[in-house]
Amino acid sequence: MAPRGHRAGEAHRADPSRWCAQGAAEHVLPAPGDHLVERVEELGPRLLVRVIPFTHPGHPVLGTPSFHVLGFASTRLPDLVWLDMVTGVQFVDDPIAVHEHRLAHAGAEDAALDAVESVAMIKAAAQEFA
Repeated sequence: MAPRGHRAGEAHRADPSRWCAQGAAEHVLPAPGDHLVERVEELGPRLLVRVIPFTHPGHPVLGTPSFHVLGFASTRLPDLVWLDMVTGVQFVDDPIAVHEHRLAHAGAEDAALDAVESVAMIKAAAQEFA
């Protein structure tokens, strides 16, 4: 339970450093959508939510395991990718694979709606399925 509590506390930091892209399918159930909107409204600019809509023609990050590109302050530690899958996690430190994941992350940022449009889409989906 301690890691969960720590992650929950991260949202209240003054300098959030996490970024997450989610496809529109993540928000088809009203309860998660309502909860997410409540958290966005509670935390204000500390929580940035951006959704890649169904209307987007597709992107490499959709339909793949979620991933985090991790960089470290020390140059002795290589950047790596943490793949979070149903069956476990995998760490990838191959420089080419890390670079490809950085490109996919940048593309997901470009494909996502802005924060205001994303919250509006989540609210509309929550109302539609309520």
